[in-house]
Amino acid sequence: MKILIPIDLTEAAKPSLKAAAEIATRIGNCEIMIIHGTNAPFPMMDVANTFDRSIIDEYLSESKTKYEELISEVPEIQDLKIEFNPDLEFALEAILDNIKTYKPDLIILGNPLKYKDKNPILGNTITDVLHTVTLPLLIIPEEQKDFNFKEIVFSYDFKQIKQNKNISVFNEIRKAFDARVHVLYAGKDLEHPSEKEIEAGLVFEDIIKESPHIYHFIPSASFLPTLEDYLEEHNINMVVNLHREKSFWQNLLGRSKSHYLATHIRKPLLILNQDKD
Repeated sequence: MKILIPIDLTEAAKPSLKAAAEIATRIGNCEIMIIHGTNAPFPMMDVANTFDRSIIDEYLSESKTKYEELISEVPEIQDLKIEFNPDLEFALEAILDNIKTYKPDLIILGNPLKYKDKNPILGNTITDVLHTVTLPLLIIPEEQKDFNFKEIVFSYDFKQIKQNKNISVFNEIRKAFDARVHVLYAGKDLEHPSEKEIEAGLVFEDIIKESPHIYHFIPSASFLPTLEDYLEEHNINMVVNLHREKSFWQNLLGRSKSHYLATHIRKPLLILNQDKD
């Protein structure tokens, strides 16, 4: 598995690195690319043609120094196959460029404490990546201490599910941690599912059949508050959500469950995009 980790070279990046190290160690034979974007409003090539090269060299040297200091404080990752790539681009542009060249299977992104209890209308780096990238996205809160993902909640609406590459990444993580899966389903009629819901449920059951799992059904109107209570009551280590992209206005009005979870849940959150083939 190839893992891409965008970081800001601060303390907030450590949990993402530790999560990546735990996943890579358990799965085995993984490669890790760590990137850092400067949020400069121009590509590196434009900077190279406009400014003295010494400015770029100074930035790269400073980034490498900060990176080495940060890595020295995360011993879990030091023995793994890792590479560092600083970019003179906006964070999102750096991520997209590295997706094209590195072709990762999983992106691990930190969720800083400064984002806690905030729902920015125009979004932030996390929501920008969520609505742009189709790869599996694992969001790690800055305050996260436990990286043994043994109890996983899978938020599932029993709509069509594709057994695509993103689902395969989830399965690799699930198997590596020998995790138990808690399937949370929110619906309007829990006793009389439609034929499509039954069909989708059978597909999903086939996906998780090798792991211990339980189903928990709740009314859709109370799903989010019930989810938050469930996470605490059952010591959940990770939340998984299928993401189906909505329109700009739907996301702006807060109708995307993935968007809500990414901005409100302070648990490791794995987003699996279902729009990817």
